[in-house]
Amino acid sequence: MANYMDLLLDENTGDLSIIDGDFALTPNSGTSLRQRLEVRFSTWKGEWAYNQAFGTPYRQRLLIAGVTKDQADAEFIAQINLEDDVTAVKNISSSFDPVTRSYVLNRVEAYVDNVVVDLSLATPRITEYSYPAPIDVADETFNVCELDQGFIDDSNRLYKFLNIDLPPLGESTWWNLWS
Repeated sequence: MANYMDLLLDENTGDLSIIDGDFALTPNSGTSLRQRLEVRFSTWKGEWAYNQAFGTPYRQRLLIAGVTKDQADAEFIAQINLEDDVTAVKNISSSFDPVTRSYVLNRVEAYVDNVVVDLSLATPRITEYSYPAPIDVADETFNVCELDQGFIDDSNRLYKFLNIDLPPLGESTWWNLWS
């Protein structure tokens, strides 16, 4: 098998794994390949500033009208074959829902130097966003202004000092004396 060594990522968070105060390395080339494919599949082609050609062409080939499950499978197989150590893809397990237009790549069996590597690519790092409940205005009391009159007067004087209107030309001011 190919000797690819990568830094090990935590499967739940995606952060670097640190064991005994040191970065952990991938235990085998299958784990390394799975991590590299997860990075490739989570990067949209043309959006990484350092390499515009890297990533999966979601906008270019997958998020267009009329894409079938077979076409999506073929595109992901092509992306998997871009890795140097993959010699062939044996089986691919995916699901496609045409109503919700959702495609999930569950599992791939790939040949790596004539050894079958099972790649479970369904990542548990799915982010769900929830919006906080809005506050009920009837229950809250709002103070529009908590400033005292002296602070407001001082702020107005400072504003006038910084934004002074100069008198018409010909009069002596600090500005036209120094200019």
